[in-house]
Amino acid sequence: MAKLIYAMKIYLFRNQQDVLKLTLKEQGQLERFVWFGALLYTKTWISAPCATKAPAGDLQLWLDFRHYENTDPAISTAARKVLENHLWYLSDELVGLSLFSDNVSPVVKSAILFLQTSTKKVMLGFLSVCLFVC
Repeated sequence: MAKLIYAMKIYLFRNQQDVLKLTLKEQGQLERFVWFGALLYTKTWISAPCATKAPAGDLQLWLDFRHYENTDPAISTAARKVLENHLWYLSDELVGLSLFSDNVSPVVKSAILFLQTSTKKVMLGFLSVCLFVC
């Protein structure tokens, strides 16, 4: 988050040529990073400390990355790949934390309960229900 705040400061003062001299390529990369941070990353970073919101938050972040593909496909694809590498913690037991989140709709909570109590505990089933309902 510190890098994002620092990048936002640089972006705000980018027109002060006597203080900061950026090339056009650097300005473009800085602008892409700041847009990504402002539109997607900050919201997720602020809600991250709450454990009950983590599974639903990660799924929402993945969906936000999909929507961001229209704005910047390269960043969206790279961010989704990184996020998918960090979903190892999302087990059947931890998905149950979503039942205590205010951000998850009652329909999705019912689907989670059904999948948790059924004989086939399929993580992909949970994700497909969430993608369909969300």
